Amino acid sequence: MPLFDAYRADPRDLRLLRVAYGGLLGGITNIDQEGFGSAAFHSWPDQMRWDPYTGDYGMGFFGHAYAAATYLVRDPVFGWLGFGGNVERTAGAVRVSPRDGARRRLYVGGVWIVLETGKMSAASYSPTNGDIELTLDPADEFTTAARLTFETTVPGAARYETSAGVLERGARTIPLGNTPTLVTLRPRR
Repeated sequence: MPLFDAYRADPRDLRLLRVAYGGLLGGITNIDQEGFGSAAFHSWPDQMRWDPYTGDYGMGFFGHAYAAATYLVRDPVFGWLGFGGNVERTAGAVRVSPRDGARRRLYVGGVWIVLETGKMSAASYSPTNGDIELTLDPADEFTTAARLTFETTVPGAARYETSAGVLERGARTIPLGNTPTLVTLRPRR
């Protein structure tokens, strides 16, 4: 978790994100077919078996649940990458479809976006003007509104705003309907 925080504060160091994301996924690779959270899978050729102890699995899974997020980043060598999501280029924008374990947190363009309730099915980022368009899942029997927070994590970067929903207790409450809801975040101009 500290590596994710450090990356969001200085996204020029992609190594921080690569190491953090590897650690994030490590805990869920140790779940067997029946749901047992093993300490490890021993892949030595003479073993090829799950460890019968849980070890530190509980803390690893907590870290995954707490930090699962999608990161859309532009690498100078490989171009647009999605850590925890599928990326596609569209005319003038980059679209990411979150596939992480939560679909509630997104980092793009120096902005940390968190849904306290609701889920994201996609996000589109326009590198030319900085606009971010979120596509939120439709309402279900348990979630009739999304609660959205966002902050710029890079010192000196543009602050974002949205007119979606109503500001309540530090988050934007956005009603959800029977179809996906679109929310646009824009840099303050």
